[in-house]
Amino acid sequence: MNNKPDITALFAEYVSGTITDVQLRELEISLTQDAELRSRFIKYLNLDSALSDHAALSSSEVAEIESCTQQLTPLPARQSRMRINALTFATAVAAAIVLAFFLWPTGSSPSQGQAVATIVADVDAVLHKSGQPDSGSELFTDEYTLEEGLINLEFAGGVMVYIEAPARFKAASDKKILLHSGQLSASVPQAGIGFTVETPDAEVVDFGTEFSVDVGSGASEVHVFDGLVRIAPRLAGNENTESIDLRTDQAVRLDRQHPDPVMIDVATDRFIRNFDEPHTNRFQRMIQSMSPVAHYGMPIQKDSLACDPPDYEGKLIRAQGASKQSRRAKGISGSSLRVQAGSNGMGGVVDTPIPLYSGELTLIAHVYLENQAPNGTIITDTPEQGGRIMLGLDEVGGLTVAVQTETGQRLSITQSTLLPLQTWVQVIVISDGEKLRLYSDGQLVGHIKCGVLNRAAATPLWFGTRADGEGLWSGRIDEVAFIDRAITKAEIEKLHEVAVKRQDKFEDQP
Repeated sequence: MNNKPDITALFAEYVSGTITDVQLRELEISLTQDAELRSRFIKYLNLDSALSDHAALSSSEVAEIESCTQQLTPLPARQSRMRINALTFATAVAAAIVLAFFLWPTGSSPSQGQAVATIVADVDAVLHKSGQPDSGSELFTDEYTLEEGLINLEFAGGVMVYIEAPARFKAASDKKILLHSGQLSASVPQAGIGFTVETPDAEVVDFGTEFSVDVGSGASEVHVFDGLVRIAPRLAGNENTESIDLRTDQAVRLDRQHPDPVMIDVATDRFIRNFDEPHTNRFQRMIQSMSPVAHYGMPIQKDSLACDPPDYEGKLIRAQGASKQSRRAKGISGSSLRVQAGSNGMGGVVDTPIPLYSGELTLIAHVYLENQAPNGTIITDTPEQGGRIMLGLDEVGGLTVAVQTETGQRLSITQSTLLPLQTWVQVIVISDGEKLRLYSDGQLVGHIKCGVLNRAAATPLWFGTRADGEGLWSGRIDEVAFIDRAITKAEIEKLHEVAVKRQDKFEDQP
């Protein structure tokens, strides 16, 4: 498998001084990995000098060049044409040094214990260095284990790296990280081109891009969301094979036991690629324009379930002894609350009842079901008695809503089809004092006669779980809003339209 472009076309650009920084780095890395290409490059420079008959490098000189690869410093992009002076030995040596630079990746080679990265932020991170707890603000050339949570690292050139627990890795230098196991995402600006992630199955070299790497048992995956990376796979025995160029919206799986890498679908929903919520967007502005009593955007936070306004914030719930992965994942607009589905997140709870005094209600929620979860709970404030609403799945996996009226009557609507897996669905529940209606992605699922809802103070509100810890969701919950009125049909249609556009955009941008 080889989709590598003809790199020899860059020889003339280099010699003429018109090569760009990106092209220069691409040429450097190609020369690093290909001995035959290095030889051709040397010959090209000799021919260009117009003195090849007198100053062509011999095979022994080429061997001497390759022997000094680790002793050299970077050369900036060329500004003038190279000329090798056949009569001046010092000039020939200088040219050899210039060429030898290309035989080894740039970046510092720090001694043991040197700081190579900064910890910019963390979420519930439990980090160990060489088996001992580490709470410092810098990463050194050492082995690390991220037992829980998330960390955001900054490497040379402004490279941002996000690692999710559980993960084992080594910060090899300010431009290289060895990922032994776990998930990593990197955002690499122009100044960081050449940043490298090495796994047991491949070496991934960046050309200014955003990508993620997942290292599991016996295999690695590389997903490129923007830009270009070059991958040098390894077979059993650690020998390198033909390199692969991976571009925007491409992904590959590499298995050390099989010689051929396999192209796979890019997983835009699997990786956390930024800790920051996006600035207020059109979708969030529209929800705010409806004057919600409570809006849960599900941003990444350590222990709180954030709400706007903060009067109805809650706390996150996590299991003990479960797999140590983040309780957060990518959502419809930023991050989302993740329950089960490989996470130690078990949901959230809000102890302060949300005031709904009108007897009407609009509930908006975005849900993503990763695994079948019969009787799974999305949102509920309804224990055995009392409460107002329960939104979740029935015993076979159909979307269902149940409410309690002011007279104590309990009513429910259930969708006849199963909620789809691995797809974001916008769910809207509306009760206007006469009817209860359930919408899925803007379409009416069902309706039933329903009087005014219970206006009494409800019990605590639960996300992703019931009060007894049963009925766990298995996926993600995002952008939840409670509105103390029934929204209109036009508002329903607009919410769905804007959410679809927002999700399409968000698939391409972190």
